[in-house]
Amino acid sequence: MCEHKKEHQKYSRRNFLKKTTILSASSFLFSQFPIYALAENPIQGFSNKHDNILVLFQLKGGNDGLNTIVPFYDYGYYKSQRPKLHVEKSDLFFFDKNYAAPKTISPLKKLWDKGMMKVIHNVGYPDANLSHFHSSDIWSTANNKNTKINTGWLGRFNSSKKTETDFPPAIQIGGDAELLLQGNQGNASFSLESIEELPDIEQETSTITESFHSSNYHDEINFIHSISNATIQYAKQIKLAEQRGKTQAHYNNDSLSQQLKLAAKLIKGNLQTQTYLITLDGFDTHAHQAWKHQELLKQLSNAIFSFYADLSASKLQDKVLTMTYSEFGRRIEENGSMGTDHGTAAPMLFFGGALGGNGFIGEPPNLRQPDENGNLKYEIDFRSVYTTLLDNWMGATPQQIKMSIPGQHKKIQGLI
Repeated sequence: MCEHKKEHQKYSRRNFLKKTTILSASSFLFSQFPIYALAENPIQGFSNKHDNILVLFQLKGGNDGLNTIVPFYDYGYYKSQRPKLHVEKSDLFFFDKNYAAPKTISPLKKLWDKGMMKVIHNVGYPDANLSHFHSSDIWSTANNKNTKINTGWLGRFNSSKKTETDFPPAIQIGGDAELLLQGNQGNASFSLESIEELPDIEQETSTITESFHSSNYHDEINFIHSISNATIQYAKQIKLAEQRGKTQAHYNNDSLSQQLKLAAKLIKGNLQTQTYLITLDGFDTHAHQAWKHQELLKQLSNAIFSFYADLSASKLQDKVLTMTYSEFGRRIEENGSMGTDHGTAAPMLFFGGALGGNGFIGEPPNLRQPDENGNLKYEIDFRSVYTTLLDNWMGATPQQIKMSIPGQHKKIQGLI
């Protein structure tokens, strides 16, 4: 047996990359993409037949839905369960007679009034897992069975659209490597913190590639070269789109606002990427929640308002849909540390001109009839939300939906 075949027996292709510096030196390039098979290039490119764009906001840590959308229809009971953490009436603005929100997120009321905001109540899944790690994986993979899935629902959808293009199917701005974007042949998303990183990404990629000249791992070297070439091409297209896109709204200087500013420039610069992922961390509010949570919501609302003001200036507000999600909500009752513990169901917020008006979807949260752990009971399975987005917004075929979302889930009426 030739030496080459012996080495292939001794080291798997995955181990080969672990033995090299390709993952550690370029971790910021592909969200530390796991390699399951090298027979295909995981970033060949993907078609975007629909020009609708989805922006996902991950509220990492478990967002407290009851202090985001305040249940004014049962305000007295809400206050009794949160004597220190409730939002005072004087600090609320109202969507209608039943629902209010802290004045810290009042910019969202302007989007509501323009018919560009909807809320889905009580989103969750059966037998909720209260672990950050496991619940995040469930939301990313759309699977809450005992079987392990190593791909994300959006990654699988992107993998189903393979064709030759020069733009990434998804862009992750900030945050850690995300299972959500992991596809069947690897993570094809492009991850960056800011546009200033692009020259370093191109240089680092070239340096890594040039370090492999001769080796017995011919297939693997070709694979690395193909990834490097695609990465450099992606970086060039992102840079060109950023240069074409012009900012037409005021953004605050915080990191979140600047990340959305970059996303807006790329969209306005006609980059054909269909999905963007942005993460806001800090929602694990077991202690001293009052000021922490409100500060996070303030950042979120200011950034989203600026984002849509910018898009509206270019008449793109109807082509970009934004949604928030979190691994779980918080419990109804406050704890002894001025915070709330891990919960289950929570609201999802949606923004964009394509919503066709404002509104609340689903039954109001029932604070008086929680489950045995004091948590809100879920009403709407989050996979129904995903199914609706794929079908009504992203142009997925029935086969693509079946491939992306395990099981069969009804679409949500009245969302988009």
